[in-house]
Amino acid sequence: MTNWASPSGERQPEQPAHHGPPPPTPQYGQYAPGRGPQPDHSQSPRYGQQYPPPQTGPYGGPPSPQPQYGPAPGLFAPKPGVIPLRPLVLGDILEGAFRTVRGNPMATLGMSLVISTLFAIPTLLLTLLITNTAFGADNTGDALVSIANSVGQLVGVFASILLSGMLIVVVAEAVLGHRASIGEAWTRVKPRIWALLGATLLLMLGGILIVAVLVGVTLLAYLAGGEIAAVIVGILAVVAGLALLIWLGTRTMLSPAAVTLEGVGPVRSLKRSWELTRGQFWRIFGISLVTQLLVGMIASMILFPAMLVGMGVLLAGADPDAGVATPLWFVVFMQVMTIISTAITAPFSSSVTGLLYIDQRIRREALDLELMKAAGQK
Repeated sequence: MTNWASPSGERQPEQPAHHGPPPPTPQYGQYAPGRGPQPDHSQSPRYGQQYPPPQTGPYGGPPSPQPQYGPAPGLFAPKPGVIPLRPLVLGDILEGAFRTVRGNPMATLGMSLVISTLFAIPTLLLTLLITNTAFGADNTGDALVSIANSVGQLVGVFASILLSGMLIVVVAEAVLGHRASIGEAWTRVKPRIWALLGATLLLMLGGILIVAVLVGVTLLAYLAGGEIAAVIVGILAVVAGLALLIWLGTRTMLSPAAVTLEGVGPVRSLKRSWELTRGQFWRIFGISLVTQLLVGMIASMILFPAMLVGMGVLLAGADPDAGVATPLWFVVFMQVMTIISTAITAPFSSSVTGLLYIDQRIRREALDLELMKAAGQK
């Protein structure tokens, strides 16, 4: 089993290797005249003998060093699993995520499909109970739909937390060339569920606090300067709030991996993520942005055609004299398509997060040496 616990210090520079016993240390008076080793004059030129001409380069200077041909450092690093054991680049991370999903579809796509379906059932049942009320025709119906959507989002957050924790275990084993089963992932994540929830709750509270402060500043601007001041301050507050939330989310995005693999608590996991991402914000943000764009494209390719087909069938069979109501089949159809979309995109997104965590530990803590040792032992 790989030791994922955080080391006590940073990565230490390699020391040069010594071959053979060290040379003896001269003692005081050892090399007095006539007692120490004498220089060898057998190769010195004798009187009248010419010294060999000095070697020069093409322009009279010292000779240029001969080029040495060989692999660049780290180019052919060992690769027991889905990534080479060295600091990763964008292509390594994306390829590793695809290889993780493709190499273990049961523990990635299958597990994502099972968890998404289980957590979608309560939301679907709640939605089906209120879809008989016409949208827009009754305020009670709209309120119930809003409540159902809110409940669905909360359930979705819990499902995503559990799924990300289990998928990170799968990614960690795939790095070593092992295929973790759903049962093994659940065994590793089960005692860490409350810590995962705690870390997510702390992040949500931090986001709510930021929004509350910015709203308060906007209200103070309205009371002090009127509507124009409130509009100006509100626009600035929105921009600042988005930037702050993106910065906070990027710096703490590795906390689920720290909770799952290192076994730390919620607060410590946030600190670990903060330490690992120090000085790497733009790189991690760029990789995360590319990942979200890819995930969004894949989800749109699934949901958008499904919505067009569903809306086409719905409008073709609609009665112009009847009220505008959403039939049950359309709700079920869109929920099923959402589950399929989540089952396909969630493993890839979680795999990128897990590989970013491993990459940062390789860069800062020489985790690649520990992984090489673990890969050789198993």
